[in-house]
Amino acid sequence: YPLCALAVSDERPVSTQSTWGRGHGRGYRKEMGGDLKDAFLTLVRYIQDPITYYSETLHRAMKGLGTDDDRLIRTILSRCEIDLGAIKERYEKLHQKTLDKAIKKETSGDYEKILLALVRDP
Repeated sequence: YPLCALAVSDERPVSTQSTWGRGHGRGYRKEMGGDLKDAFLTLVRYIQDPITYYSETLHRAMKGLGTDDDRLIRTILSRCEIDLGAIKERYEKLHQKTLDKAIKKETSGDYEKILLALVRDP
């Protein structure tokens, strides 16, 4: 589990942009590629800032043509009773629109109503 130890044990924040390719990242960069590299970078992003990670996950689920419904549903359901309020605030700060508006734009019908009910402030 050296990858987890690297990301968690380092006293200063790990930055995929500034340390990848230098210091700790150099050895792993040569060894990793494809899915392993993606998994490592996802883990680092989550450890650095879980709220931003989930905000970006929701954005990617609704970005472009079509909606990644599985990702959208999984993310909202897994965070709705934990920290979805903070994720909504970060989403708006990063993307200059509310999560509610993004959901309204990308969904419709009962599906839209259920998602909006889940993200509504209590």
